[in-house]
Amino acid sequence: MSSAGRRFTVVIRANDIKKIFTWVLKHPSEETGGDLFGSWERQHGLDNTLNIQYVIGPGQLCRRTTFSFHQDVRYASKMEAYLNDRHSMEHVALWHSHQTVLDRPSTVDENMVWNTMPSHAINRFVLIIANVVNRSRERGNVADVALKCFLFEIDEKTDECLPVLRGRWRVLYEQSKADRHDEQEVELDGAECSITEEELASFDIIETDTSVTGSRKKKT
Repeated sequence: MSSAGRRFTVVIRANDIKKIFTWVLKHPSEETGGDLFGSWERQHGLDNTLNIQYVIGPGQLCRRTTFSFHQDVRYASKMEAYLNDRHSMEHVALWHSHQTVLDRPSTVDENMVWNTMPSHAINRFVLIIANVVNRSRERGNVADVALKCFLFEIDEKTDECLPVLRGRWRVLYEQSKADRHDEQEVELDGAECSITEEELASFDIIETDTSVTGSRKKKT
């Protein structure tokens, strides 16, 4: 695949992306993260659309510092096995926050993804980077969260690591009618924390070509 023809879009439900905003702001001074599950869709001759069907946050045994996040591997593996066996979802992406102005994968992030892909026999994977932005004392230290997505891809013919590619977002505001009660029960068994409907409702979503920002509504 030529670099000129490469492009990709992440499709995600509004409430799933609001969950990421909420998890990030629960730890505004440390990195945090989680996993995303779904499938790739072929469009215009290219497998260029990533449909996110389920998102999880940090597990109870995760480890975090100001400059690093390590997921609870047991928790993430349990969710991956369940979602794959019951719903044919693949582990397609990771998300984590940065506490610096770096709004793309760090060198450590890139090395981690490139080194992990061959051992999992996959040729593409997405990393989503979250940044806390617009901190404001006037707003009571309320902050916004900006997300950007990046595709890591290995050429199937040459085994070449292609340049990391920034993607576009498509947020679905009409929520899925699928019953997710079973997934949620499994998710909460080992999750670091749950998220309430009130927390989700506290965000407005602002979309641009290559980023999605969650802005907390001012309390009246």
